Amino acid sequence: MSPKNPGKEEKEDPNVGKIHATFVNSGKDPVFKDATIFFQDTKWADFSHGDPAVAVNTFEGHQWNIKRNSDGELLKQITIKKGKAKQTHEV
Repeated sequence: MSPKNPGKEEKEDPNVGKIHATFVNSGKDPVFKDATIFFQDTKWADFSHGDPAVAVNTFEGHQWNIKRNSDGELLKQITIKKGKAKQTHEV
């Protein structure tokens, strides 16, 4: 029951714990020249040198993977940590 609205159930806010993460390919590391970013194993966006930053809403514990396009090799795994509501991850 909701203390503000007797007789109505209180719904859980789906935004509790939401983190706004931005992933940036700086173009400095040749390892990430031709890459793609994935949420777990789901392709999310192109992530090569020169591609725009990728901004997402995510949650603690979510895994984001950067893979090389030529062979699918995992180059970096980023696990979202609790803390700041806005996070930037740069490679």
